[in-house]
Amino acid sequence: MTSLSPASVPKREFFVRRRKYDGQCWLIAGTCFYEIDDLVDVVWRACTGDAPIGAIARQLGEERGMPPDAAATATANAVQLFLDLGLVQLTQDGGRRHGA
Repeated sequence: MTSLSPASVPKREFFVRRRKYDGQCWLIAGTCFYEIDDLVDVVWRACTGDAPIGAIARQLGEERGMPPDAAATATANAVQLFLDLGLVQLTQDGGRRHGA
């Protein structure tokens, strides 16, 4: 498990695709399909490599009307899941890569 900092910047792996079908949202990596809910989708779409986890949490809180602590926890959990599945890279401290 990687230690996540609010300053860490998640970036989606190039081979992962996001698709919506019949009201469901999916992340597809090779032959693996992962169904995600609306909260996780907000985090996924923000993992562009441009915003740190703290900013993504603030965005999630604003979009969903969540308290800051709940948004921070949800964001960290989603990013940790993405890391565990190898769907994102994590950079921090001047661009050093961590995680997947």
